[in-house]
Amino acid sequence: MSHVNLIDHGAERAVLSGILKHGSDLLLDIENILDTSDFDYKLNQKIFSILKYMVYEKNCTKFELATILVIAKEIGYEKFIDGKEKSDYLEMLFISSHSESNTINMAIFLSKLSLARQGFSCLTETASQIAGITGKESIDELISIIEDPIFDFTGKITCHENTLQQIGSNFVETMQAVSENPQDIVGLPTGFSRWDYIIG
Repeated sequence: MSHVNLIDHGAERAVLSGILKHGSDLLLDIENILDTSDFDYKLNQKIFSILKYMVYEKNCTKFELATILVIAKEIGYEKFIDGKEKSDYLEMLFISSHSESNTINMAIFLSKLSLARQGFSCLTETASQIAGITGKESIDELISIIEDPIFDFTGKITCHENTLQQIGSNFVETMQAVSENPQDIVGLPTGFSRWDYIIG
């Protein structure tokens, strides 16, 4: 068994192309969804790392091919220059028609594939451990062999809904609803009218 169906290098290229087109703001949004390790193709991992370096260390807001090549060499990654195939690949990524929203949706898609790959690896390792059971183990040990890797894996999942929302996006609507529907009493009555009056 393999997790070849959990890989989409085309989607990885689409995300990188979108970032190159739209700049650092989109990269920062994408970084809330994807980590470098979520890319399967090693070259895509390296490109994503270089772009993050450009934003955080060089304060770049836009990405240009010449600048990427210079910084790649600066941090010890010269394959874009020495290897024509890799240089052509990087140049190809600058050809993009993806909108910011499409790029974010593609990043969410990739994050799910990455999560599935991690789950697949977790279950494969668990299956290997189960195959090594001798029968001398206690019931608690058997349960631990099965449960511990699963709990460790699910414990790493910190976000169940990969959608980006602006802080206070519903603030105006909420304030308008409150102003249009004023209430004399906010909260639940205690059953003691005088006490309710005192505490407001």
